[in-house]
Amino acid sequence: MLNKIITISEVATKKTQSGKQQLKIKDQAGKTYTLWLTKSDGACTQAYEYIRQLANNGLGKTVEIAYKEETIEGYQYPLRTILMVKEAPSNAAPQATGGSTRLQTAKPVSNRDFEKEAWGKCKHAFLIEAYKQGQPLATAEPEAEKWADMSMRKLDKPIVRDSALNDFERDDIDYSDMDYDDMNPESKV
Repeated sequence: MLNKIITISEVATKKTQSGKQQLKIKDQAGKTYTLWLTKSDGACTQAYEYIRQLANNGLGKTVEIAYKEETIEGYQYPLRTILMVKEAPSNAAPQATGGSTRLQTAKPVSNRDFEKEAWGKCKHAFLIEAYKQGQPLATAEPEAEKWADMSMRKLDKPIVRDSALNDFERDDIDYSDMDYDDMNPESKV
């Protein structure tokens, strides 16, 4: 998404072949932008909500816009669609040419441990189900940690077969002489 400060020099209402209405807005440099009046659900777009409150749809007004720009094969110029409009800062001047900058989005956090977060989510999901079944926290938490280790495939720790974690095992079958492929017929493909 790009943002830019422009002065609206021309505004025209257009209708698409499908009947949807849009504003065609030209800035001081002659670049054209599309601003949709309604979203697909029929509600007004946030950008149009702001523009329609201005006299003459903002003609002559300096505003800050956020827009996307896409190049489509067969079109001579890129299509610019305005997604947001707001009042420009009082000391801002329109940018004559280009001048667009990428909007700052969430900054990447380099110190996040995604694996630890995923492990915690596995443990949490197990604890929720244990709580729903009335299992006491004192016994559920160690089982939840074993489950999270097994789910995350932490192979540095030995996986201990525990009947509390392996509810799919039946008590009347001796699993000691079976290997994994014997218990999972789907693995024999």
